[in-house]
Amino acid sequence: LSELDAPAGRADARAHARALRVHAHIGLGSALSDLGEPGEAETHLRAAIDAGAESASLHAALGLMRVKQGKLAEAAEDLAEARKLDPRLWRVHYLDGLLAEADKDWPRARAAYTRALDASPALATVRERLQFVQTQETP
Repeated sequence: LSELDAPAGRADARAHARALRVHAHIGLGSALSDLGEPGEAETHLRAAIDAGAESASLHAALGLMRVKQGKLAEAAEDLAEARKLDPRLWRVHYLDGLLAEADKDWPRARAAYTRALDASPALATVRERLQFVQTQETP
């Protein structure tokens, strides 16, 4: 690189390194989630967001890890952020359904899971949650 190109080259290298870091954190978060380690998964998903990743899916995944740990207030914040980024994403509706279930708000849970299935009909886990909440009585 010439002297004029050097600063741009360093900036590109930093951007590339940041992108690799984000992808590594997302990959680790996903793998740890699959291994049943929601606390460690949460750490990596949060690190990906802190490194500049912004997506509804990522915020919803972070919220799911927090639901699994009983951190419902934080999960609700993740839901709000995910909803701002893409209110139609099935994961946003799924997280909303899980939070509604935790509150025993069966009508809201049913509606959220129905919206998730409308967005992505082949989701067996969501279908199972919907079947469960349909058996619950509304107060």
